[in-house]
Amino acid sequence: MDRLDEQVGRIRQMMGLTLNESKKRFGCERFSDNEKKQELCHNISDLKHWLHKDDGLGMKVIINNKLKELKKPIPEELKNQYLNGVDILKNIGKITNGQKNWFIEKVLEDNNLVYIDGKWSPVNKLNTNYIDLAELLTDLLYMGGERAESFINKINENPKEGLMSLRSNLPALINKYFENPEKLIDYTENIKISSDFGEKAEQEVKDKLIENGFTVDYEGGNGDLIDMVYGTDLIMTHPDYGTKTIQVKMNKNAWNEKDEYKYVDWVVVSKPFTIYDNKTKEVINL
Repeated sequence: MDRLDEQVGRIRQMMGLTLNESKKRFGCERFSDNEKKQELCHNISDLKHWLHKDDGLGMKVIINNKLKELKKPIPEELKNQYLNGVDILKNIGKITNGQKNWFIEKVLEDNNLVYIDGKWSPVNKLNTNYIDLAELLTDLLYMGGERAESFINKINENPKEGLMSLRSNLPALINKYFENPEKLIDYTENIKISSDFGEKAEQEVKDKLIENGFTVDYEGGNGDLIDMVYGTDLIMTHPDYGTKTIQVKMNKNAWNEKDEYKYVDWVVVSKPFTIYDNKTKEVINL
């Protein structure tokens, strides 16, 4: 199970959905007042990561190209934060000096993203979020009016085949109906929801560890590059346990124990609060 699927699952759990309710299709709430649009959106989102893959619909490349004019170098404040994080990882022996230099040269200096008022924008994840992509494609299709009806019917009957018939025209359609790339920022609601749940879990874990005598050396946030590259949400230190790199999960079901997380010491679940040794998978009792 990949990260987005994990997030969808944990959102369902946090919302208190019953087993039968959780089997219902998730997302596409943008069209909750329009049954036809919501059905189309669900049919598209059911294709999941095929939507963004190069050997699928190829939306990742299309969105990346459309966002190019909005992308900027990493703001200095965030760059300094990431430099601090990578310094800590090097100092505690998680990465080599060569890996640190690679991070600085290839990730910090050569990695333009969308920042709004100096803050990382959720639109950076639109290129791979299949729920928000499905909402974008649904609106795009309905913008075509009567000319698009046959394509909509075809997609509802066979989503993959129907979308593939439009694949070569999608870049031009995106440019036509979303001439201003800032309009894409409106298609980030599901990214925001999953990010908010993740932030809440990290805060709960951090607070619990502080209660148990830990201090915070590093914490990221939405779009944090230390997390993206090294899988590390938190770096915290305790007089007895030393400095630990931590990956946070909302619940045990959100943790695929086969995930390597090679730079992570502990995987910590927020509900119920549980610490697992990332190598042995054994529970650690403080």
